[in-house]
Amino acid sequence: MVSFDYDVDVAHRKNQPKFCGMIPDDNGARGRSFFLMTAISALHNISRSVGCAMMMTGDRTLFVWLIGGELTVHFIVKIVRGEYLCFFRVEGPPGYLMSFIWHLMTKVIGDFSGVWL
Repeated sequence: MVSFDYDVDVAHRKNQPKFCGMIPDDNGARGRSFFLMTAISALHNISRSVGCAMMMTGDRTLFVWLIGGELTVHFIVKIVRGEYLCFFRVEGPPGYLMSFIWHLMTKVIGDFSGVWL
């Protein structure tokens, strides 16, 4: 939905006409685009949740490896990019622990609900 807001903003369209323009100028077409973007996001979240539920019924160990692998890759990318420590004003081990909990919660909530914190 962020791309929708960015794309329909007049200032962005004037500054970057070749980049913006995915959403049409017509209000009816904009509404259709917004509905389709929402539907695609909902279907993605549903398919992910159903897929994980099916995997848990078949092989719980494989499910744990899948989620653990995704989280491991997520944390490695955060560390490599220098984005691991969050906005908390805590340094040292408590800061790393709070950042770990924050990243874990936002990753799981974002992956299974579509809400990006």
